[in-house]
Amino acid sequence: MDTYVLLGCGFGLALLIAIWGIWNLRQSPEQEVDERDAKDADRYQSERS
Repeated sequence: MDTYVLLGCGFGLALLIAIWGIWNLRQSPEQEVDERDAKDADRYQSERS
């Protein structure tokens, strides 16, 4: 019985780490694009003024 509990905890932890990793991969590129767009907007504003 203890073996199944340990296996369940191990698989649960592995699943949690996998979901966390996928979530981080999804979030990173969008943040970089937003920062780049903000810099482009700032540069555009400075050129126009």
